[in-house]
Amino acid sequence: MLSILVTQFVVLWAVIDPIGSVPVYLSQTQHLTAKQRRLVALKAIAISMGVLLFFLIAGQLLLEAMQIPLPAFQAAGGLVLLLFALSMIFGESKPEQEQKLGEAELQKAELTAKRQCLLRNVFIAGFILVLLSLLILRHQYVKRLKVQQELSLQREENADQKINQMIKDYRLSR
Repeated sequence: MLSILVTQFVVLWAVIDPIGSVPVYLSQTQHLTAKQRRLVALKAIAISMGVLLFFLIAGQLLLEAMQIPLPAFQAAGGLVLLLFALSMIFGESKPEQEQKLGEAELQKAELTAKRQCLLRNVFIAGFILVLLSLLILRHQYVKRLKVQQELSLQREENADQKINQMIKDYRLSR
């Protein structure tokens, strides 16, 4: 279980690149006060936690209600990731739109794109933290349930042994 968590964490860490997001976050929030920066980060984490909890609770139900099998959902997610990767590699060329935009508008568009990227990364980082916390809590809960089941079985066995011993003693005393 721990190896699965470590593997999942490493994959998400590599995809999200939180260390690379820190400079972007700082540059995009430089005009904000320290309190406002904290609020932006906390808001991003809270929203990602809400999304995580919603899909953790209702995700499987939604897929079942829409009659979408998990392998089909995984394949669709893989295609979306492939499209994102291709757009990152080859870029989206829109020369006509870029020529129409003035230099100031182009910079504004780039700034907006950077902000969106930063917020996305902050959301994802918060989501991962919450997800890992929930997975660890669930793991501890499952372990506790197993221990309680084992103790219950041992108690039942002990009670059965005592009953059998009492029956033997009763038969011997006749």
